[in-house]
Amino acid sequence: MNKITAGILIGAGAVGAATAAYIPVKVGDTVQQQITLAVASANAQQGSSGLEIQVMDYQKNAYDSSLITRILLNEPSVIQADGTAPYVDIRHQISHGFTGAEFISEVVVTEEMKESLKDFDDKVPLHFDGEISADKSVLNTYIEGFTLTPDNGVIKMKPGIIRLNYDAGDATYDLNGIWNGLKLNAEGNQLTVGETSIKGSGQQQTEFIWSYSNDINVSHLGLSNDRIEIQSASLNLNDKLNIQKQQAADETIHYSGNWSLDKLHIAQFGQTLYDFEPSGFSYTLSGPTVKQTEALMKVAQEMDSEQMTPQDAQEILPIFADVVNAATFSLHDVNVVTTEGRINGDMNLSLDTSQQELIKALSFPPILAQYVKLESNASVNKSLFNSMPVFSMMAMQLNQMGAYQEDEEDMLIHAQMENGQLTINDVLMR
Repeated sequence: MNKITAGILIGAGAVGAATAAYIPVKVGDTVQQQITLAVASANAQQGSSGLEIQVMDYQKNAYDSSLITRILLNEPSVIQADGTAPYVDIRHQISHGFTGAEFISEVVVTEEMKESLKDFDDKVPLHFDGEISADKSVLNTYIEGFTLTPDNGVIKMKPGIIRLNYDAGDATYDLNGIWNGLKLNAEGNQLTVGETSIKGSGQQQTEFIWSYSNDINVSHLGLSNDRIEIQSASLNLNDKLNIQKQQAADETIHYSGNWSLDKLHIAQFGQTLYDFEPSGFSYTLSGPTVKQTEALMKVAQEMDSEQMTPQDAQEILPIFADVVNAATFSLHDVNVVTTEGRINGDMNLSLDTSQQELIKALSFPPILAQYVKLESNASVNKSLFNSMPVFSMMAMQLNQMGAYQEDEEDMLIHAQMENGQLTINDVLMR
């Protein structure tokens, strides 16, 4: 190898080494910019909610950085006499790579926390780790098992982990998690949440609107005190939002969901009121256009809801009226089953009015009745009349008005409302 060739290789190696040292520094700069922008955006979205995020003690080196984010609760009702507000600090350690960064974060445990934490063993109750690159992010959230002992109570928190994957290039995310639940006993109230799984995904459609789909399963949920007891098993909640396009019409928002459970026990003062078997219902909300929805979200984001001025009201009410007026709500596949019988039904609800009429009605809600369009069908097992007296009273009143209908097993109800007039089973209610 001649000297010229050797010199070229050495020079190239020096440039490569310099570049390798430079890239992590630039990644560190990018991470700092992203954090600054993310915090500013989060604070802007919080508005007047009373929450504020602060970045503190940012230390940036060539290959790593550290900082603390403080979540400050500025709600006037919790600010102390000396003007200080409660807060939670999260410490972050970031390692810069060539194309991204890895981080480990954890809640800073204060002496005040230690006073109320039991079964603690110097564990951090909440910590995170993950990766950040130019177009993708991964966030893992770990909930440790611990016991809190606030005044007059005990909260037993069980472990859990939640993973969030975000693709900035495609503006999509997916969320998966499992949490083993909690037990709370405070001032005679007991709350139990069983194993809970969370799945979700979404994609940004416009500046303000994300389409998404969520599914939550709770193995057990219980609430009890000296007056009432509620126990449910296998509670499932799922909902989704997307944008629909029909031929030449404007794009509209479509939101739907479903609730179902295997069992539900309700008792009062030790006496069983209801025992529900597998039951559920579905619902949809659709109609507002994307343009209407975005306009409402934009105005709401810029407005202080706690200090709304007359000028604010004049700006938001027409937009809100357009969204509400365009919306149609549907409740369907209602199937409520108890040990004594079942209830099935459906309902469609909308408004039929102008923007100005609706704005006037919002200031005096009783006027709204004349703009409501409603159609509903229900069948109620007559076997429920003894366990649910409200239905036997309804049957008596419908019979007195000549509107009672039944088949061999069920009381049948067909309700319609339009132009402020309600009819049940084709009989006008007065």
